[in-house]
Amino acid sequence: MPSAAPASAAKPASASTTTAVARASISLTCRPIKQLLTAALETNDPLYPDFPCATNIDTGIAQAASDPALGDPMRESYLMLVTDGAQSSDCTAGGADAGSEMAVQQLFAHGIKTFVVGFGGAVDEIQLDKLAVAGGAAQMGATKYFRADTAGDLAIAFQSIADQVVGCSYLVDPPPEDLAQMYVWFEGTELVPRDPSHMAGWDYDLASQRITLDGMYCMRLKTHAVTKLDVIFGCPSPPIL
Repeated sequence: MPSAAPASAAKPASASTTTAVARASISLTCRPIKQLLTAALETNDPLYPDFPCATNIDTGIAQAASDPALGDPMRESYLMLVTDGAQSSDCTAGGADAGSEMAVQQLFAHGIKTFVVGFGGAVDEIQLDKLAVAGGAAQMGATKYFRADTAGDLAIAFQSIADQVVGCSYLVDPPPEDLAQMYVWFEGTELVPRDPSHMAGWDYDLASQRITLDGMYCMRLKTHAVTKLDVIFGCPSPPIL
């Protein structure tokens, strides 16, 4: 099943879906849930997910892309698609594979990257590569999406994505009246120097109203060596809280 953040895919209702859910609710009182899930992997089991749109990547992306939070101008936004299967051939409500590609292309055109993670061996590798490229977050090398064959691989993929989305640029609005009275602190104890050369420190761009950290200060944010950043106006003293 696919999952696209910030919103997850909704499974369309169908007669077979309703029947499966009804049978499950009856059987749960008689069989342990582990046995039910294991048995459902067999194609002849009544709970086997063979109904249309078992893996609806297209509508999952479309639903996530409609989340108003992606349009928040106060921060950068990203989409992450995680799937353990391929787009169902009978599922075309969101345009199938072509619709998925168009959706992530449109998001990327608005500055929103889509990170694509494929879990297990049942994914469509060619299509996931296409989505990763179209979404603007392709990996270096032959495989463009984040491939995860084990739970450990999945954890590594998530951490790699987290490292990429931690930014070093922040909106400061309204802008400071005097940059000479603007101070940046790490962890409430370390004063970060201003560096207009953008080598090691911070600087502020009046046009974009963004403060950007460069060099080792940016790297420390991205590697989570620093977990608290404060911007202070008027007084060089460290923040009270």
